[in-house]
Amino acid sequence: MTNGVKLIYKDLEEESNKVAEKQARATGRRLIDAMEELSGIEESYRRIGAHLQRLMLNTSLNMLKEINEQTMESRLTRMCPSMSAVYNSAESSDVQRGACAPGTRQAQIALLLKWTRAADAGKTCWMNGMAGTGKTTITYSVCKELEITCRLGASFFCSRTIPECRQVKYIIPSLAYQLAEFSLPFRCALSKALELDRDAHTRALDVQYQKLIVEPLTEVRDSLPADFIVVIDALDECENEDAVGQILELLLSAKYTLPIRYLISSRPEKEITRRITGRLDGQEEARLVLHNLDSIAVSKDIEAYMRAELKDVPLTEAQWQRLIDCCGALFIYASTTCRYIKQANELMTLNEAVGVITSSWVTQRDRNAIDDLYKIVLDDAFNKAELDDMNKQRMKDVLDTVVCAIEPMTVGMIAKLLGLESGAQVDRLLLPLRSVLNVTKTTGLVTTLHASFPDFILSFDRSKSYHCQSRILHFEMARVCLRLIDTSESKFNICALPSSHLLDSEIEDLEARVSRLISPGLTYACRYWSTHLRLGEYRVELLDCVSKFFSSRLLLWMEILNLTKHMRYGPTIIQDAEKWCIQQKVPEHLTKLAHDAWQFASFYAHHPLSQSTPHIYVSMLPFWPPSRPISTAYMPRTSGVVQPAGTAIDRRQLLLIATWQVSTHSRQHRGSGYDHWREFD
Repeated sequence: MTNGVKLIYKDLEEESNKVAEKQARATGRRLIDAMEELSGIEESYRRIGAHLQRLMLNTSLNMLKEINEQTMESRLTRMCPSMSAVYNSAESSDVQRGACAPGTRQAQIALLLKWTRAADAGKTCWMNGMAGTGKTTITYSVCKELEITCRLGASFFCSRTIPECRQVKYIIPSLAYQLAEFSLPFRCALSKALELDRDAHTRALDVQYQKLIVEPLTEVRDSLPADFIVVIDALDECENEDAVGQILELLLSAKYTLPIRYLISSRPEKEITRRITGRLDGQEEARLVLHNLDSIAVSKDIEAYMRAELKDVPLTEAQWQRLIDCCGALFIYASTTCRYIKQANELMTLNEAVGVITSSWVTQRDRNAIDDLYKIVLDDAFNKAELDDMNKQRMKDVLDTVVCAIEPMTVGMIAKLLGLESGAQVDRLLLPLRSVLNVTKTTGLVTTLHASFPDFILSFDRSKSYHCQSRILHFEMARVCLRLIDTSESKFNICALPSSHLLDSEIEDLEARVSRLISPGLTYACRYWSTHLRLGEYRVELLDCVSKFFSSRLLLWMEILNLTKHMRYGPTIIQDAEKWCIQQKVPEHLTKLAHDAWQFASFYAHHPLSQSTPHIYVSMLPFWPPSRPISTAYMPRTSGVVQPAGTAIDRRQLLLIATWQVSTHSRQHRGSGYDHWREFD
């Protein structure tokens, strides 16, 4: 049973209880009062009838579900929704996303839940607050409550730390996918929309919103619960300010006839504030400004949080009071302080740590209070007597790598990229930085504790000697990523796949092979080398690295992406590199090679051939026009493969690929298998 149906049942039960109460009150009352009660009963019966109609529509559609489920699921997953953005996703612990501490922020949570239950309170509610005021924990707590009552239609928690959570283009497809789980009628309507336009999720934001949200909702609104909530958190953490503005305009224009409402949280950034001010339906209760709350109430919440976090730390009452005073109204200040104090307690330097925090305290009216705390933590970390200059530099390199990583890395990946001994060495280097960085125990992923820390470290004016020169670091990371791909032990058939006659899904131990033979560091390098290239400064030594990648490592890179199920990102990765080639005015032959590589990767990524990784070699490459740069670069280095020849074949090779059917059941293709190929140099 979907949550949408559960919510209809809850609404039915609520209306039935109202009818029973009104009938009981009407008995024996004066005629006028009784007539008023009867009028209310009639209205309840009307709503009960509407709920029953919704149930009937859901029931009739359920009969078709089994028949179409596989087709629908295929269409929905093709939208590439970001499941990492769901409020309680597996990645939530890696990025320190969670609910409020018990007993804290109760007034704010209650206020937002009250808005969700008030159908006449407008279609959009905006919670805003400056960095560190606890927006995400409040939003997470609201999502938990909404899910319990089956009113949560979908959620998208933006995050700078996770690539697909910081790009606006993923928001609408991800919300649509979750709404399809929430409501079967919506699922059917969305599937129909994707049948008519299978690439709707790749269109402009206004087209996405119309095709994936508005039109399916309009078609099935009579079958949906009266109101459900979609939550979008930390919208300011998305990359493109213009795109953020566009999606805000779309959400704020939600029609009153549609049963969907939006709860949005963000910092009060200029563009967001400009677009949202005056658009909240004139409802004052549709806005919650966290940094304008009563400071005494917020301070009490912070005290409750800190006493829970530091319950095992032997602080005196005087120390408690000084620490609480330091935190003011910033939860991130309290959180960072707690981590710093707990670490000091483990190192037997508790009193010293309390003294450092409280002696450097400035009032929270000072907008740089959190910067001052970060400086305290970093001064303490880098000035430890037991650290020599070499290890201090290594620690700074690790810190900068974490800040500039496109997605969270494990300690092992960082060690590989920086040429350090092991993940254990990275873990030791990170110990003094645990107040601002988090290392997940289960996965070893390293993330910043809060989005305000990268803001601080990337600004020279704020961080001074701790400033991360991101363009230099991105250059270094691009070079390291390309070197990792180039020096991979295997240059061909990296997972030793037994035959080109099997689909990847038919190889029983494929996951084990991938896990054993493709390291997380190599996967990261394959996914993000061109992003670091784009973000870094240009240095001439990159030219040789990029040229070697396109002329000799492209097919290996495609193998790795396909086997790790990231091939859908391939065309964009190559496109970034092609743009870099154009911007840097590299030799013309390299730009042409990069463009042909983009076409080659795009063709494969969107073709059934991608179901079998060996077909990069046994189908894609032989049937690629021989006059194209990719064929010129790679075909001379192959042997044992049928190579179509002749003028007519040359003209029709792309058409041959386009009509190729990959089927392991017919086994009609008997070209030379993997076993007949000479390994690339």
